[in-house]
Amino acid sequence: FYTQTFATGLPSTWQTIDSAASGVNWHYTTSGASNGIDSLNETGTTAANGYMIYDSDASGGPVGGENADMISDSINCSTHSNVHLNFNEFLTYYNDTSTVWVSNDGTNWTQVHNSSAGLSQYSSTPNPNNVDVDISAIAANQSTVYIRFNYRANYSFFWMIDDIELYEGPPKEASVSGII
Repeated sequence: FYTQTFATGLPSTWQTIDSAASGVNWHYTTSGASNGIDSLNETGTTAANGYMIYDSDASGGPVGGENADMISDSINCSTHSNVHLNFNEFLTYYNDTSTVWVSNDGTNWTQVHNSSAGLSQYSSTPNPNNVDVDISAIAANQSTVYIRFNYRANYSFFWMIDDIELYEGPPKEASVSGII
C-alpha cells in the first residue's frame, strides 16, 4: 500500500538531517559510492533508476563523527492491521551503526532493525540485502507512520537504501500449540 523507489530522487516531503553537522548527508545517486567500485546491485531492485546513499567514505577522512537521518513523509496505515516494512540495502561496515526506526507520532521512535549488527570490520551485507520487518506493534491502524534510517559513523564506508515498501502481511493461518 506504500512504495518509494527514489526514481526521481528524494521526495520533497522526506527529510535528510545531518545532526552532527559533519557536512556529510544522505543523497541520491545512480552511480554508487564515491570509491567508484561499489553500487547497489540492480538484480531484484530498481537501483538502475537511482537510490539513496549515505557515503561516509566520501568525506575523505574523519570529520569528528557523523549522525544523519533520512525520514519518510507521513504514511497512512489506518486501514492496515498487519504492517510490514520491506526494503533493499547494501551496507559495508567499518565502525558504523546503521539502524531503522519507526514512529507513529514523529517524536517517539522504536528501533526495528540494525543493519550493522553482526557484521565484522570490512564486511558487507549481501548486495542487495532484502529486509522484511513486521512493524505492526507500532504502525498497525495508525494514521501517521514515519520511517527513519539513521547512520552513525566516522569515516566508515556506506549504506545504500532502495525500494521501500509497506504492505499488509498475510494473517496467520495456523499454529502449533503442542506436539504429542
